[in-house]
Amino acid sequence: MSETAEEAVVRAPRRDVSAVNKFAAAHGEGAQAVVEYVSTSAVRVCLVATDGTMGDVVVRDLATAKAVIEASVAQLAEEWDRELVNTVKLPAGHNKKMAGYLARR
Repeated sequence: MSETAEEAVVRAPRRDVSAVNKFAAAHGEGAQAVVEYVSTSAVRVCLVATDGTMGDVVVRDLATAKAVIEASVAQLAEEWDRELVNTVKLPAGHNKKMAGYLARR
């Protein structure tokens, strides 16, 4: 009997679980995770630590992203709600960095 895609068990890559746990430990022992699609071959797990620091891990698919979150200390946030967005603390100079060449005019 062959497994279908839905029945396949996805294991979380240890490297990614470790990265999430280290990030959470370095920034207050916890994190919220929001899953975002990057492309057909990548999914981004955006992390917001309890101190407001942002981080991320990029994995190959949604099932892997969910497995990483379940295996780590991060809690899944279904979406970017007001409360989660308000906890984010951007570092000084972030907006200028993200503006790229426009900031250097």
